[in-house]
Amino acid sequence: MIARWLAPSVVAACAGALVAGALEGRAAPDTLASIASAGFVALLAIPVLLASSLAARALVAAWRPHALGEQLREDGGGMPRLAGWVAMLGLGALALAWTTFQGTWLLAAWTAFKPLAVGFAQPVIAVVTVLALGALSRPTVRMFAAIARAIDRRWQARGHGTLLAPRTILAVAGLVTAVAGYVIWRVLVRPRVAFDPGVLHAPVLGVVTAWLVHVAWRRRERARAVVGLAIVALAAGAIASAIVTVSSRPGVTIAIWSARPIARLSIERYFDLDAIRDRVPLDDIAPVSRPAATHPDLVIVTLAGVRADRTPIYGGPADMPALRQLAERGAVFDHAFASSTTPERALPAILTGTAANRLRGDSSRGRLRLDPRHVLLAERFRAAGYETAAFVCCPALWSRAARTGLHRGFAHLVVEPDETRLGEAATRWLAERRRRAHAGEPLPPLLLWIHLDGARAWAPPELPAALAAREHIYDRALGAVDRVVADVLGEDGPRAPIVVLTSERGEALGDHEQVGHGAALRNGMIRVPLVIAGPGIQRGRVHDTVSVVDLVPTVLDLAGYAPPADRSLDGRSFAALARGVRSPQVRGGIAFTTTPALGPGERLRADPPGAVIEGPWKLIEDGPTVELYNLDTDPHERANHATVRPEVMRKLRKLLDQHRARARVSPF
Repeated sequence: MIARWLAPSVVAACAGALVAGALEGRAAPDTLASIASAGFVALLAIPVLLASSLAARALVAAWRPHALGEQLREDGGGMPRLAGWVAMLGLGALALAWTTFQGTWLLAAWTAFKPLAVGFAQPVIAVVTVLALGALSRPTVRMFAAIARAIDRRWQARGHGTLLAPRTILAVAGLVTAVAGYVIWRVLVRPRVAFDPGVLHAPVLGVVTAWLVHVAWRRRERARAVVGLAIVALAAGAIASAIVTVSSRPGVTIAIWSARPIARLSIERYFDLDAIRDRVPLDDIAPVSRPAATHPDLVIVTLAGVRADRTPIYGGPADMPALRQLAERGAVFDHAFASSTTPERALPAILTGTAANRLRGDSSRGRLRLDPRHVLLAERFRAAGYETAAFVCCPALWSRAARTGLHRGFAHLVVEPDETRLGEAATRWLAERRRRAHAGEPLPPLLLWIHLDGARAWAPPELPAALAAREHIYDRALGAVDRVVADVLGEDGPRAPIVVLTSERGEALGDHEQVGHGAALRNGMIRVPLVIAGPGIQRGRVHDTVSVVDLVPTVLDLAGYAPPADRSLDGRSFAALARGVRSPQVRGGIAFTTTPALGPGERLRADPPGAVIEGPWKLIEDGPTVELYNLDTDPHERANHATVRPEVMRKLRKLLDQHRARARVSPF
């Protein structure tokens, strides 16, 4: 008896899941990948559709809508009270949505969007609205019922049947809801929210399919057993294919995760994506060694929120002796720029060599989870035989639990928010490695990555109003970071490493009415320090413009490998500049955008905010706002030349548009 009662829900859930999975997996690269994609969808959708089906059937059995409808039927066969209740429910839903939306905006204005205050007040607004709607429901329903009754009587008086049959009422309600939803979407939502409704097609089709199976189940008694068993068998086969794909074809699983939003949720729910990524062989990404090249140790230090103009090597007042000493024995790049203004994209751009606006991944949880198809610099060196280690702050960015993917490629990973303890841990680890080397143990070359966040966290709870006071606090934070750098770089190993020090982005201190990060694309936010020192590096200043996105091919080049011809790489090697092989040349054009990475349902903005530099000129464009600065004569970006140098502006806008167009091209 129980099995017979469950059967239609089970078959409906399997059918809906298969149809949704087939729709989502239709563009997979091969048939097996399409079947596996459908299987991943089925793993997630079958429990949801089954639970929804059982709940709906239980509600129908409890409410007995047919019997309830008969009680609402009046003379002439119409149900005006049903029409009144449907109208009341529709208007009530709109009223609740409107009051909640408006209440949220008012709370944002009154409380500066403090989460605790908004969290307490929003339920109050919703409860008050529901109570008011409940109090108004009875008279409102009577009013609508009276109107519908009067219209229906006139219609029937002309010899027609009732307009208020239940199917007619529900059909009209469905049509009105669909039209209203479309108008609200087009007029109110779509202009403000970057969401692709295509992500809903598969779930909606799955729900409709499940409902149709329930309808057909009552009318096709002879065929339903055979068809039902076939549907369940197909769903089981698709699920089995998905499970086999996880273990035998990790690359295909990753591709499905990247391109199929529902399958992505299923993989996240039932499998370990990082473990799947670890099973992908790295042989294909191993860099090609140059003939007779040596492969030195490498130390890469990335700092968060360090703007170039506050550091001593660029004329700034911060006390940073370690940075000054490193600059004295290496190449200092006068015009190095970040790829983004936010750490969620700026740091991955350095690690992957992919421009921030071309990074792919899932940013739906407030941070970017890198698409597993991206290859990190540490993975390339590990595939080349390097020992890879990272000592980094910021668990939200680097830890395995954060699942951002930034940890990939590091055989030894230490995540420690306290940067003093982090520096001590790195120093101890390096000392132990030196001891092993002095003892005669053969060691592979080393890639060591240090990431420090102290400069980004410089701001106290209450910032002083005066710019000079803010700069003083910030400079002290830079000094604290420099002391950690001094501890880590204090001693060279048995062979001197190549050291690269830079920042993933700058920091706004209020000099352009902006404080913090994520601000406009001024030099304070995107011009960063960059120093390279070590064997083969020419000491001196480099005046060419470079981007920190160029570091992946550059570091590989400096380490004795040919920069890979990888379509995901946007950077180009400037190793020749670091070696002093050629004279400084005119600065080249580079674009920087703050566009978020693509996630489920997200669409890339047609005109993301961007900046491009060529020669002395820098263009910033954000929608209708266009700014043009001459950095040679106006490094602080005070005089906007957009209206007086139209030929320069047109040239740089064309270059920026090219970068934006490239952002729409998949890096894979």
